[in-house]
Amino acid sequence: MGNLNEQHGMDARHQRFADSYLLSFNATKAAIDAGYSSATAGQTGYKLLRREDVQQYLAERRIALATSTGVTLERTVAELARVAFADLRDVVEWGTRAVKVSDALTVDMAFAEPKDSDTLSPDVAAAVAEVSQGKAGFKVKLHNKTNALDMLMKHLGGYERDNTQKGDAIARLVEAAQGRALPLGRKKDNPA
Repeated sequence: MGNLNEQHGMDARHQRFADSYLLSFNATKAAIDAGYSSATAGQTGYKLLRREDVQQYLAERRIALATSTGVTLERTVAELARVAFADLRDVVEWGTRAVKVSDALTVDMAFAEPKDSDTLSPDVAAAVAEVSQGKAGFKVKLHNKTNALDMLMKHLGGYERDNTQKGDAIARLVEAAQGRALPLGRKKDNPA
């Protein structure tokens, strides 16, 4: 990547910072890794991230990494959606079933069992984080839906819309407190 370094006129420390930042996405750590003082690494990292040459280098490296690995924003969002909208019922069956205890006795008993992995769709299989067998039975764990939904909300701007709505409500409350809003149900004076 020395050519990118020369194209942007970056010195070796800036490039070390940018390369480290791409691994950790932590500007303070990247500044320390690049040889800057740990006492001022936070400020230094902040300043380096705002440099045009560093920003351009980071953008080009991200594109090169995405191209070489096949990782795209679209693919990442699709993977998040697979996790966010996974349904445990697609992986595990549970409920009650009749179990014959003897010729004269049948009892409804609770059961839970994983579905055969060969029957899972790729979307369902991608949502499975862990399957294990222990003394207490089997365990199936899906990836964290809440985190995936949160990341999708951020990507799609869902929180921004929510914050705008809250801001509008707060603005109306402030106007009401300052007496500029519609009256809040005051009785009119009796004209008599």
